Amino acid sequence: MESVTLTVFNQRPSEVMKMVAAGQVVKITRRGVPVARLVPEPKAQNPINLLVDAGLLVAPSDPRPLPAANPRATVAEVRAALEEINSDTSV
Repeated sequence: MESVTLTVFNQRPSEVMKMVAAGQVVKITRRGVPVARLVPEPKAQNPINLLVDAGLLVAPSDPRPLPAANPRATVAEVRAALEEINSDTSV
């Protein structure tokens, strides 16, 4: 944990914030007494990315967008769409 005085923080706030943005925790002191602690904001992560990072999911090598959902599709349309996806040999 880095420690900076309140004077340094007031004179160079952007420099201190760059340290925090880089992942460091910065303790701010006034006359040697801690008065505040700046901690980096946790990174918002997509649940899929969390699973990939944990090794529980393998990301696709060629991600393609999914077709738009059609809640009123007939069984024949769904079968045709599945056949089209399954017959795609480009992957």
